[in-house]
Amino acid sequence: NEIAKNSDEIAEKIVGLFGKDAINISEQLSAFKAINDKSIDLDESTFRDYVEKALVVESDFQKYLTNLKNELENDKKLTLGFDDMLMGHVSDSENRCYLLKQSI
Repeated sequence: NEIAKNSDEIAEKIVGLFGKDAINISEQLSAFKAINDKSIDLDESTFRDYVEKALVVESDFQKYLTNLKNELENDKKLTLGFDDMLMGHVSDSENRCYLLKQSI
């Protein structure tokens, strides 16, 4: 899953830039649980259901990245490299959304 890989890379970058205390494991688990709670019934779902679910998850991921970028900018902690990485992940997510929409 690309979002999981991207999230892991972001967490590693945060720890590298700000130290291990910058990551709150409880908050991270809560965020992953919120995504997981939106899961669909595998037995009763259609292809369209899967695609629509994926689009919701991608949209949530883009909102998370935007909020993270804004928070780091406001705190004057956003480095150029971190900004570049975040915007690369947003671009990749937008591409995935485009491809998902093409499939339905």
